Amino acid sequence: MSWTRLKNFAIIILVILNIVLTSLVVVSFARNNNYSRSSVESVLSLLKSSDIIVDKEIVPLKRVELDVYELTFNESEYMQVLKTFVGKNIFFEGESYGASVASGQYSIDKDFSFVYTAHDGYEPSQYKTEISDWTNQTKYFNMSKQFLNYSLVAKDAINSGSAKKISIHPNKLFRYNDGSYELEIDEYIGNYPTGNKVVINFVGDQIVKAAGRLTFIYPKTTYNAQNVDLINVLSNEKRYFDTMDHDVLTVSSIEYGYELRFDLYGNGFFFFFCSITYINDLVHVYDLITGKLVE
Repeated sequence: MSWTRLKNFAIIILVILNIVLTSLVVVSFARNNNYSRSSVESVLSLLKSSDIIVDKEIVPLKRVELDVYELTFNESEYMQVLKTFVGKNIFFEGESYGASVASGQYSIDKDFSFVYTAHDGYEPSQYKTEISDWTNQTKYFNMSKQFLNYSLVAKDAINSGSAKKISIHPNKLFRYNDGSYELEIDEYIGNYPTGNKVVINFVGDQIVKAAGRLTFIYPKTTYNAQNVDLINVLSNEKRYFDTMDHDVLTVSSIEYGYELRFDLYGNGFFFFFCSITYINDLVHVYDLITGKLVE
């Protein structure tokens, strides 16, 4: 065998070896980062034996590893944020802060929830319909970002070195029978909702009412935490319903997300959870640190 043929043969062997090793790495990664279909089908079969029906197509196969984020702030930091949000004319009333601006009045709590009401005292009419109107949704969302001064919180990262971002996204647009509009806006960390949202009402090009909660101060600390996996959550759901009599229950969705909670000292924490929603609108939320049902 000539040297040229020997060299070509060696190259072919190396290419084949590289393909095999790459395939093994991909398979190993998928196995470690995804639930096996057999384990999912096994737990779904157990749920079915308890009259809980779950379509395997709605079960997230990818394992999630979410961090816990802590946000701490003092009074002066919070006041500075409020001044950026609503201006300098801030006053304290009871357990909340208030602020008057040219167009209306704000009431803001320490958990970041707020209400804005225009001076004209607008109240929407009784009937509204969800609509699909990309043009108006985009227009009202851009107006909302300006109104909320969202550049304050929509920065590059939650904390230094973190790739996850806080952001807001339009969810639903409604039109009332009086011609006014209402836009629902959700807040996210990365790809997961935080549970914070704002509802804003529009008459023409004017914002006449707004209410909800957004994260106006960045979390400063990230904690790595061991996540309870989805298989355990579904097993806990079966155990919960095995303690009672119930009709056949059908799950409509299984989703991950965050929830902002405050401790007795006023420190906020974004904990992660898994919500199981049924077609009868029953929702069970599991804490993914403890694996326990929280609501």
